[in-house]
Amino acid sequence: MNRLAKSVLNLPTLILLLFIVLFINGGFDNSKTDSPVIKQELKLDIEVKSATGEIGHMTFWTKLYYVGDYMIFGIPSENEYSNVTMNKQGEVLSDTLVKTDTTFTYHVFKSTDKLISGIKYKNLDTLVGHKFNIDSLVELYSHPNFPYFDLNNDTLIHKELVKGALVETHLHLKKKDASFPDSIYFHFNNKLSSKGYTFSKFLDSTRKSKVAKVIYLYNPIDGKVETGKKLSFELTQYDVPEAQKILALIERYKSQVERIKNTSN
Repeated sequence: MNRLAKSVLNLPTLILLLFIVLFINGGFDNSKTDSPVIKQELKLDIEVKSATGEIGHMTFWTKLYYVGDYMIFGIPSENEYSNVTMNKQGEVLSDTLVKTDTTFTYHVFKSTDKLISGIKYKNLDTLVGHKFNIDSLVELYSHPNFPYFDLNNDTLIHKELVKGALVETHLHLKKKDASFPDSIYFHFNNKLSSKGYTFSKFLDSTRKSKVAKVIYLYNPIDGKVETGKKLSFELTQYDVPEAQKILALIERYKSQVERIKNTSN
């Protein structure tokens, strides 16, 4: 694996830490919820360009469900199914990809729970899940703990309307370390629901339109393997045909939490 590929593959750590830390530190808003279930998707596209012009690209995403004070992370897993033919010596003669699909594990927790613990379910029909500690994930993935927007460190340098939607360009007054981008672009969408995940409550409220996309641009650095990097975070909202299964999963979670409490007493 070349150095560029390694630098790209190190970035999943950044994704998980940003998602989890920002969720726990108020990265969502369930106020005035009319629908019992809100479903959103948070996606991160990563593009890194090497000194030779090679471009590395990766995409990561997760489904997000909100039911009152309860949250569910739908973590995807890409699966490949192949037909493999081997000889008597165990050598692979052919390996044919038959199909690919995506399955999800569902991590449920209560956003107001001070203990920050939750339960992971194999799928939406799983009756009993396994306890996990969100706090340990935060500790593991909390190094570049910076928000998408920092009121005390960001300054607006340009704004424009693109196809009727507001786009703002910001710069950091101070770059605390290399994880901070050289420029930030905020794309707003006034058709996106004000509920659920938010990149910035401050920007959503003051612009009267929700931030739907955030782009981090990193300038080239002389002598470095990477000559430029782009991180693009995007929020999308969907209908919820699986709403009844989500509500049933929340009820199973509540029951399991009570059983755990009774067992520990």
